[in-house]
Amino acid sequence: MFEDTMSYSISMMKIPLISSTPQLTVSSNHIFADENTKKRKQFILFDKDFQKTSIPCFIDGNIIDCLWYDDIQKVFLLTSTTIFIYNLKTQLIKPILDIKPTDNKPLKCFTRVNNQSTLLIAYDEWESKFIERWEQQISEEENDDHSHWKLIKNYSVDLTLNEFIGSILSRENNIAITIYNHLTEQWRMELRDLENFKCLKQILLPEINLKNDYRMIHLEKPISTINWLIYSPSSTKIIAIDFNWKKKYYQYKLPIYRIEQFRQDNIVLRTINRVDIYTIT
Repeated sequence: MFEDTMSYSISMMKIPLISSTPQLTVSSNHIFADENTKKRKQFILFDKDFQKTSIPCFIDGNIIDCLWYDDIQKVFLLTSTTIFIYNLKTQLIKPILDIKPTDNKPLKCFTRVNNQSTLLIAYDEWESKFIERWEQQISEEENDDHSHWKLIKNYSVDLTLNEFIGSILSRENNIAITIYNHLTEQWRMELRDLENFKCLKQILLPEINLKNDYRMIHLEKPISTINWLIYSPSSTKIIAIDFNWKKKYYQYKLPIYRIEQFRQDNIVLRTINRVDIYTIT
């Protein structure tokens, strides 16, 4: 991977970790993943030295996405019906009861806005009209564990009848969205302004099996000229986007379910069978 970045020193670590629904998220000091087999269902926490701790998982149903909430070891966990907050220190998990799916639609994906206390949520549906913005409300008498969440805004997406959202990712004052158009059989990534939701840039993506969506990661520390990585478990190719919004392709050994950048110098890839960690210096 990244064979043309010859000015870098690259080392790799492979950590066996099987999951039928691979998840991955990171904080400044930890990597959070899951192990989900017929015999075992648990979370795995790696520290900055890649030492791991196993944590029981008591959530019924599949987790479809996760986000690190803050640096106090809390994680948002998304199912098709509920968003949970999991406190890794106390090992307590609580549903966010204030966030109820609109019209009982299934939840699809979410992203955290920079200030940590704001979530953007998209639904699993054709012809999406909105992405919801929810904000955490904390009064002087409350603390973080007893706060409330309020729907603040619906961002107008206005997809066509033949389109659906694959994934979303907040980046500073923008939001990146992957979108599929069934009529043209074409995927695209759009970068929109988070204030007015106007499309700033878009790029077409290769056709893939619709069983899985395209996901994205923005590299806080670019690799050479690369600052976006786009991927899907339906393909073994990673699409790299450079500063000029040009595409470059990297072949990987296995389908990738998640990618994260950890402590700037590490790229973490999640497959069904393991966690691969590339250290790039």
